[in-house]
Amino acid sequence: MNIPQTNPNSYLLWLLGLAISLILIGIAVTIFVRRRIRSRIIKNGELYQQIIEDILFRLMFGKLSMEESLKLFRALKQSNLLSKVTTQSIIFLHENYSGKQREVLEDFFVLSDLTAYSFRKIRSRKPEDIISGIRYLSTMNVSEAFEFMKLELSHPNDGVKKEAFIGLIALQGMEGLAYFNLPAFPIDDITQERILNQLKNKRFTSFGGVHLLLYSENESLILLGARITEQFQLHAYYEFIQTFNQELQPRYSVAIDAIRERLNKATRS
Repeated sequence: MNIPQTNPNSYLLWLLGLAISLILIGIAVTIFVRRRIRSRIIKNGELYQQIIEDILFRLMFGKLSMEESLKLFRALKQSNLLSKVTTQSIIFLHENYSGKQREVLEDFFVLSDLTAYSFRKIRSRKPEDIISGIRYLSTMNVSEAFEFMKLELSHPNDGVKKEAFIGLIALQGMEGLAYFNLPAFPIDDITQERILNQLKNKRFTSFGGVHLLLYSENESLILLGARITEQFQLHAYYEFIQTFNQELQPRYSVAIDAIRERLNKATRS
């Protein structure tokens, strides 16, 4: 009597099919769980944003005291998500309001201990976190962050270095240039525009450190100094720019020539 035997190849194919099926099921479950978690995070974030913006608006316009606002904030379940949503809401409102409203937002940022959240970001290994931390702290005028930002000027990531330079100027304006080594890396046009906007928005009145830019060996900083001189009408440096004859790379010399021409017209009129 012959006993039927299982084909080894068929058995292997069956095992392979089973393994692939299990893998596909695992991937499908993982995707489903991640989507549920992401959906829950988004919903929680949206809910937090509604609550936080209500608290902040009432605080900004005198409907709530600082003590009442902090009590409502601290009653919420504290988490990184809450810190992120609150910080981003404060930054957005800070950029769109001025005067007393800005000061109230800065006070709330410090008293609610959101500075700790931002400092944790600066200490992160991820460049995008460091950039966010610098931006939050400089926008909120947290002067204690100045020394941390100085260290980031030597970070291997260009984005971090540029954000640190912007942040340092945002905290102390041109006067702060005397307290750290000016960057040797090029400061591109977008970064320069952000610096000009920071100086304008922060309403600095002293520009005593501009000469450090104009006499720098970094050609991009010379251009930045010339742009600051023109935008804020720093007459003390007009003559330097009008008689400037240092040979620079074409992209910088063309821009400085255009500024010189505009300054010459302004002084003649």
